[in-house]
Amino acid sequence: AWKWLETRNTPYTLSDQRLKFTRGIFTKTTEDLELYRVRDTKFEQNLFERMVGLGKIEVFTTDETSPTIKLAYIEGAEAVREKIRALVEARRDAKRVRYLDTE
Repeated sequence: AWKWLETRNTPYTLSDQRLKFTRGIFTKTTEDLELYRVRDTKFEQNLFERMVGLGKIEVFTTDETSPTIKLAYIEGAEAVREKIRALVEARRDAKRVRYLDTE
């Protein structure tokens, strides 16, 4: 029941510049992630989620305060992940930013 309550109280907003999310039930914390900081994404979907059309998206970033963001129980998650990827590329092009992997 607690996990469901956490999920219901975590809204995400995706714009062409940033991903904004608010977490918390009693105390709210809002974070903004600039899309040009996204390094990679991951999509996961277990059997139950596949049956009800939900999924999880994990976003890996260069942001020091939020290196990984987990978006749980997203409706149409695979399409949302593709939208994030397209917006990230567009935002990087607009800002003329490229991610350089030094490992």
